[in-house]
Amino acid sequence: MQPYDLSHFQDRQEAIQAFDDLWKQESPWILAFNGVSGQGKSTLLNWLEVNRCLTNSMRFASLSIGDFISDLDTFLSRIIEARSANLDKDAARRFFEKRSEILADLNKRKFQLQQSQSSEGSPESQQIMIANVAEAIRGMENQSLSIIIEHWLTCIRTIPEQDKFVLLLDNYDVYQDLVSLDEVRLLWRTMERARQFLPNFRVIIASRERVQHQEHIESLKRGINGESLGDLSQADSGALLEAFGINDRDFSAAVFRMAAGHPLVTRMAAEAWKATPEGIKPGDVPKFTGREEAVNWLQTLIMNRLEEPLRSAARWMVVLRWFSFEALNAILETPITEEQYLKLTQYSFVVQSKLVEGYKAGHDLVRKVQIAHLQREQPEAFIKFHERAGQYFGKLKGGDLEKLYHQFYTAPEEAYDNWQELESQAAFNFDHQIWGLLFELALRDELSLPATMHAQILYRAGRRHYYRAEWFLAVEYYNEALKLFKDIGAKLGEANVRKSIGDVQQFRKELNAALESYNEALKLFKDIGDRLGEANVRK
Repeated sequence: MQPYDLSHFQDRQEAIQAFDDLWKQESPWILAFNGVSGQGKSTLLNWLEVNRCLTNSMRFASLSIGDFISDLDTFLSRIIEARSANLDKDAARRFFEKRSEILADLNKRKFQLQQSQSSEGSPESQQIMIANVAEAIRGMENQSLSIIIEHWLTCIRTIPEQDKFVLLLDNYDVYQDLVSLDEVRLLWRTMERARQFLPNFRVIIASRERVQHQEHIESLKRGINGESLGDLSQADSGALLEAFGINDRDFSAAVFRMAAGHPLVTRMAAEAWKATPEGIKPGDVPKFTGREEAVNWLQTLIMNRLEEPLRSAARWMVVLRWFSFEALNAILETPITEEQYLKLTQYSFVVQSKLVEGYKAGHDLVRKVQIAHLQREQPEAFIKFHERAGQYFGKLKGGDLEKLYHQFYTAPEEAYDNWQELESQAAFNFDHQIWGLLFELALRDELSLPATMHAQILYRAGRRHYYRAEWFLAVEYYNEALKLFKDIGAKLGEANVRKSIGDVQQFRKELNAALESYNEALKLFKDIGDRLGEANVRK
């Protein structure tokens, strides 16, 4: 089991009490910890694992569900593999034997289907054939998955009814944003079925966003309790600094004024203090209006105390969305030793990647600040770094999206054209994993894309949520796109968005609002002489 450094954890008493209260009644049986990046959600899950599950001999499995996009089969298998779940060995063995048989049969049927297709015919007939094959394969995969789920439930059923069994699921926000509504439904339907014969089964979620789909999924509607993780109190902020060996009360008060209790910024302040000979004087701690300014100041203090090549490595590694020792050295101009790499990854602003299992990443807030700093201070080196990163990831299996991310910095127009093509393909194939990852990439705050490009991406994000029947999110993205299109005077973009908003309103039976949106769109299409747009509105 992975060892956790919990020496600097400050008790989240309300959140911990909410966990303890889960067994006082049958429902709610799902507990969601929500909070912005850096609030300590993952650390809280680690604390519960060590101080509740292990201490009280509970059965549990701790997983990053964001690593299992459109892969419920592997997710369920990892639960059974978890030693801490302590499942019956014979039952687990039978499950994996059956799973192997089912997957082998699935692969055989998929191969036979693909081999039976003709390569003759017109391009149009070929496209129809490809779509039909894709649909048939999805049907096969769903059928196989349903059988695997039945075997999984049979295995889980060997847990005695009286035993407490806990799933600790990190990065749920990544999962819910990248899979289809049907896949989310299937996940929770499976968990609900397990709960029917395991009355002490509970699920704990950590998510940067509010748990979505509660209006669509009965388990979430009636079985979830949410706990927002806010900033640290002044007392907890001081206790965190004391855990780092810092007992200066004036410095503690100055840090609280600067960080406003943000856990990551507070940890970085402690690291900056420890990196500074004789510490930082309280009077030298500035008062900032925003967290990005505080992070920039602290990161500069920390990095300036490092010797080369550590200093350069620390500056550039957080620019990458995920990295390893090998990846970082392949991209850096001056490589570092493994010992130096381990030293860098001990800093609080280096976290586990949410995109690729087993890799590291810079904290989102730190990445955004550092990218802005390097773009401003070292523009030529910044472009060259992204060129090297793009070349590295382009040669890596599964690195195409990372190559595209870095291309947005070196050739944004070309990158956007490539992105549009990939997004259209993913939408056509309803490949929810790639579809979601493309938007996760293109909507990164740090990209700072031109307004027209950003507005188009927002509009297409709204369209994606529309096709996923996520009406609230669709309108949210449409409204963001609408504001940008209006700001830059792009009437065609504004017209398309207003029509799309009308489509959502019509589906939700908000007929008066839909009519108003359609009329606004129609007027805009007329103003710019777009007759096809007019015709589409009148349909």
